[in-house]
Amino acid sequence: MVMVDSLRGYHLAMEEFGKSQVHIHNLVNYLTRTEVTTLFVNETEHLFTTSLRATNIGVSHPVDNIVMLRYAEQHAKLVKLFTCLKKRAGDFEYASREMKFIASGIKIGEKLQHLRGILSGSPQFDERRAP
Repeated sequence: MVMVDSLRGYHLAMEEFGKSQVHIHNLVNYLTRTEVTTLFVNETEHLFTTSLRATNIGVSHPVDNIVMLRYAEQHAKLVKLFTCLKKRAGDFEYASREMKFIASGIKIGEKLQHLRGILSGSPQFDERRAP
């Protein structure tokens, strides 16, 4: 497994060698051919934002899967959200779920059907859908 943390850092490190998008595309192709799992982390500039972009440098096309980790407020509590945005092979679930880091690993919770506006960066609690 190879992990690049973060795409922005990689972009800054590689910009003197030409377009980082080309380097990332070549890296993804090479590692895919050699059956290496690759994980790229892309942090957003702002913690809470209304714009949604998978990457700041336009390199989402060569990757197979994109997941988004985002924060939201639920009952005056900050929660972490997990959403799949892209899965190249096969179908995937479109619902957002709460994600918790616990002693035994990562716990993905139930669908968050009572929150709307998650992808816009302004989640709103919908009491009509509350459990």
